[in-house]
Amino acid sequence: MDQKPEYQELEQRIQEHLAVCQNPTLLEDASIAWGGYVAALLEWGLIPIEDHRKLNDLLPKLSRTDPVMPIFLGVDSDED
Repeated sequence: MDQKPEYQELEQRIQEHLAVCQNPTLLEDASIAWGGYVAALLEWGLIPIEDHRKLNDLLPKLSRTDPVMPIFLGVDSDED
């Protein structure tokens, strides 16, 4: 990838993918996958934080804890 992804392209791809999810499990799986993908784009400086926020807002809320966030934000460890 020689150029940074454009917000409009990512928005369209997310909306198209979510539109074909036929059941709640597929919708949650897609939300988790896209959440991780968008987080990686932000971490690598390929999208600005405002685009990350707007793209995350497109994703359905999960019925469980989002597994992306501990990876993205870092996991605190009590191990010595």
